[in-house]
Order: sequence, then structure tokens, then C-alpha cells
Amino acid sequence: MISRRAALGLLATVALSSGCAGSSGTPAVLTFPTGTAALAGTTLFTSPDGGIYQNADPIKVLMVVRASADPVMHQLGAATSSWRGLRRFGDFTYVGVEITNRGAAGSDPQLNSAQIAVDFAPQGTSSGSLRHFYHPTYPLAILRTQPSDVQCGAHIDPGHNAVMVLLYPPVSATDSIVWGMYQTFAVRVPFKGGVPPASGWHAAPCTPPQPQPASP
Repeated sequence: MISRRAALGLLATVALSSGCAGSSGTPAVLTFPTGTAALAGTTLFTSPDGGIYQNADPIKVLMVVRASADPVMHQLGAATSSWRGLRRFGDFTYVGVEITNRGAAGSDPQLNSAQIAVDFAPQGTSSGSLRHFYHPTYPLAILRTQPSDVQCGAHIDPGHNAVMVLLYPPVSATDSIVWGMYQTFAVRVPFKGGVPPASGWHAAPCTPPQPQPASP
């Protein structure tokens, strides 16, 4: 059974650094809990050649927390102007994950289709100007420990791993969310956990997948 406690553990301040493809603005400061324990896990299949060979990459959810998106918005600038209307719903949602490449070829996992179930969309967002943020609820931006040209993802060499944090709109969930990829996987994850300490984070906006799949 998933714990309902929302204890976040020891906090550590980390810097968001510019220099990644798609990022802009000056470095901002954001605070994340620290930790390495998995809250949930599954396998993400990636292919370097369009599907002939597939890497079975374990993916672990390390963290789900609420926090202000202002540092990311400040860094990315005009690209985030449409997010301002989301502030009325409270703090934004951060989902930290770790992906390990246990295959024989490089992996370029993209997480722009990883979504929070629409059941957690705030009231009043089923129609109107904010509907596209929640139906489906895709990530707005990605924070990476290393720069990457992979859109809303990262390149991972065999035997290596990558930690990434996805920024989502505010949600109405109280103690947990359902997070996943349509027709691929879905896991229920509590608000808790943390990510390993990092010397810097590189922020970049995420582009929703086209065509857009339904919600998990």
C-alpha cells in the first residue's frame, strides 16, 4: 500500500543553469527535497533504430512535490507567459524520475507524453482558456542535470542513468497522483520523496506529442 504521508525529508538548494537547447534566461534557484528511494517503478521501452532493437529501460519515480514555478518561468521567459493563469490553482507539480539504460545501444527517452491523469485537474478547467493544459495534463518543462538536445528527455549511454524533473500544472490531488503514458504504463505515486543532489539543473520547455493520445 502506498503511504499517505507527505513528509519531504531534508531540503537542498540546487541551481537551474542555462545552456541547454531550448533554455533561456539567467540561472534561477529552486529547492528540491533530496533522496534516492523509488516511490514507484516500471519499464520504458526505447529504440535507437525505430523499433527493430529495443532497450528495456527501468524508470523509477523518485519524487512528487508541489512548489512554485516562478524560478523556471523567470529562466525561460516569454515561453512561459501562458502559464500565468495557472497560478490561481496554487503551486505547480514536480515529478522527479530516474531512467537507467540497461540495453546495448544508446537511449533517447522522451517524456513529453508522460501525463498526470485528468482526474486531478482543478475544477473549472474542463473548458475555457486553460483546458489545453489539463486535457491531457502533459509536462510544461523538463529540468535535467546535463544539457541535452533530446526534446523533453535525455540521451543515456548503455550502463548509465539520468535523473530528470518534469514540471506540471497545479493539480487538485491531495496525497497522490496517477502518472504514466497512455497505453504504456500508469503508476500511483504519493506526494513525497526527493532527487539526488545536483550541482545544476538545465531547464527547457516541453512540446506536447502530436497527435495527442488520450489520458491514462
